[in-house]
Amino acid sequence: MDKRLEHIKSLANPVIEGVGYYLLDALFENDGEQVIWILVECEDGPVTLDKCAALSREIGFVLEAHDLMSDRYRLNVSSPGLERPLTDVRQFQKNVGRKLRFKMDGQLVEGKLVDFSDELLTLDLPECRKKVDLESIDDVRVIPSFT
Repeated sequence: MDKRLEHIKSLANPVIEGVGYYLLDALFENDGEQVIWILVECEDGPVTLDKCAALSREIGFVLEAHDLMSDRYRLNVSSPGLERPLTDVRQFQKNVGRKLRFKMDGQLVEGKLVDFSDELLTLDLPECRKKVDLESIDDVRVIPSFT
């Protein structure tokens, strides 16, 4: 991984934790200009636009103070969004009660997450309720519900 990205994460993390969020990921993107994406999550509620804007300002100040970027860049602070897979165990606890889509044994499966503890998911699958170890599934995504 890019050393600058690791340095950005280490500088951004205390700022993010200071508002009660946690750092999920940081990415570089280049779409004509350098873009730094900081993806954050919150254990006990939604990620708000106001906090993302405040985090963007504060992290921007910290990055400028450390002069990490030699070229112009844009800093985006955001929740991971619905299209990104769940990658942190804290995201599973937050999504208990929601429907998930994931790969298990090479097949795409959908089921409702009933419980999550000790990296063990309890899922209501179409055919049964099943306990599944987090390590045995891949590419877990929340299926949005608009009801």
